[in-house]
Amino acid sequence: MKRNLLALAVGAAIVLPGVALADAATVYGRMDMSLDFVSADIDDDTATEDSGSNWAVTSNASRFGVKGDAELGHGLTAIYKMEWQVSGDSGSGSTTDLTTRNRYVGLMGGFGTVKLGGMDTPLKASQGKFDLFDNHAADIASISEGENREGNLIQYSSPKIADMLSLNVAFQPGEENEAGGSCSGGDVNDSEDCSDGLTDGISASAVLNTGAFYGALAVDSNIDSRDTLRAVGVLTIGKIQLGGLLQTSEMNDDRIVTNAAEPKETTIAANGAVKIGKTKLKGQIGLRTIDHDVDDVDDSKQTLIAFGAEHHFTKQTQVYAEYTNFSVKDNGSTTPQNDPSIAQLAVGIQHKF
Repeated sequence: MKRNLLALAVGAAIVLPGVALADAATVYGRMDMSLDFVSADIDDDTATEDSGSNWAVTSNASRFGVKGDAELGHGLTAIYKMEWQVSGDSGSGSTTDLTTRNRYVGLMGGFGTVKLGGMDTPLKASQGKFDLFDNHAADIASISEGENREGNLIQYSSPKIADMLSLNVAFQPGEENEAGGSCSGGDVNDSEDCSDGLTDGISASAVLNTGAFYGALAVDSNIDSRDTLRAVGVLTIGKIQLGGLLQTSEMNDDRIVTNAAEPKETTIAANGAVKIGKTKLKGQIGLRTIDHDVDDVDDSKQTLIAFGAEHHFTKQTQVYAEYTNFSVKDNGSTTPQNDPSIAQLAVGIQHKF
């Protein structure tokens, strides 16, 4: 009898209007593993060996997660996501097998979308599909600041304007409280200056996507203690993709000790890809220049060159081969310095589920 009553109650909830039932969650993920041959030259004559090579099995941001939404009525939808990164190359007993990625809960409606949690900043997300080697050795994170996934964010994204423009802004409270002692998140020259506001860190972006052209302008203010400005553009013409990125980054004024140097970084990157059937050929080059703001110290230059090919068996599974070369010229000293370099050849497979 109790079972029958329960069945009737569930059935009534399904057919009665205005009763919200949570949609089933989606479990998703991907495994991305590669076999790498790495050759390094530290350019140090004083070392017993200043060059060498090795083989490695690498997990390239393999991950799994749960996401979903639920209709709430009145034009509102609850959204959520929880994602973990998996160290697919670690052995048994590893203490770092799982690490956090994007995790949030929020509301979506005609007003846009509001999310609370830990997630990619608008500046990081502004790269869109620009990075052709995302999460691999030639990821632009190796030559640029701003690729941040931050905690404690309150993020708002506007509805699409004219079906192609979206605005995004995220606020990050410092979560310090002046009661009970000194603070460390505010002005480094004032121990009583606390990061106790709602907008101690801000990240914002404007994104234009027409289909054939993707462009974005983004800015960080005191995100990970840095101020960053980024412009990115991607043009798609048939089976050809061309992209460019320009960025500047420096420490936030409140995070610089009085009379200390104020180094500034500039990154410029360009790439291109062409699809031939189910195969994509791609190349990427980037240069980061660091002005150390110190007399008689040359700018440091970091150069990234990469090219590769990926073959897609299906939308879920691909194999790839990539070559990456990363080199450094001068590292910010008044005396002659080493110019190290590292080269990597990787072959791998990625499967999404």
